[in-house]
Amino acid sequence: QGVRPEEITAVTFTNQAAAEMRQRLCKQLGGKRAAARLTIGTFHAICLGLLGNVKLVSRGEALELAADALQAVQQKISPAKLLQAVSRVKNGASAEQAGISPELYEAYQNRLNQLGALDFDDLLGNMLRLLKQNREAREYYADRFRYVLVDEYQDTNRVQYELVKLFSSKWGNLFVVGDDDQSIYAWRGADVRNILDF
Repeated sequence: QGVRPEEITAVTFTNQAAAEMRQRLCKQLGGKRAAARLTIGTFHAICLGLLGNVKLVSRGEALELAADALQAVQQKISPAKLLQAVSRVKNGASAEQAGISPELYEAYQNRLNQLGALDFDDLLGNMLRLLKQNREAREYYADRFRYVLVDEYQDTNRVQYELVKLFSSKWGNLFVVGDDDQSIYAWRGADVRNILDF
C-alpha cells in the first residue's frame, strides 16, 4: 500500500504475543528484514526503546525498595502487595483506590528517585509526560507513529489510552482489536470504557 514499515507500530500486551506477531510477519513478508523495520512490542518495550538510556530496576530491586519504604513508614503489608498498589497508582488510580497511603507511595518513589532509576510502570508514565510537555517530541513521534495498531484493546488502562491517543493524534490511523467481554484486568487498572467508547 506504499506505507514505509518504519511508520507502522503494532502494540500488544505480552512479549510472547509480540514475538508471535513478528514471526508471522517474517513468514508473510518473506524474511526478517521487512519485519525488522516495523515497531512491534508491548507498551513497556516500545516506551523503553523510545526513552533510550534509562536505568530500570529489576523486580528484585523493586521489592527491596518496597521493603525499605514499608519499614520507613512502619506499615505491615508485603513488599509485593505494595508494588502491586504502586503499579495501580502509576496507571491512573489514587493511592486510596490502590489501598495504600500517599506517604507510603512517596516513600517508595523517593527511594527510586535516589537511585536515579525507573520501575516498570514509570516507562509509560515518563513517556506520557514527555509527549505532553515537549512539543518537539510529540511532533517527532506523531510522524513516526503514522499507523498504530493495538491488540487486546479492552485491556488498556488510562495511561495506555493516553499514549495511544497521542501516538495517533496527527494522522488518525488507529486500528484496535479487542473484545469487551474478555476484559478481565480491571484489578490491574484496565478500563473497559476505552473500547466501549472507541
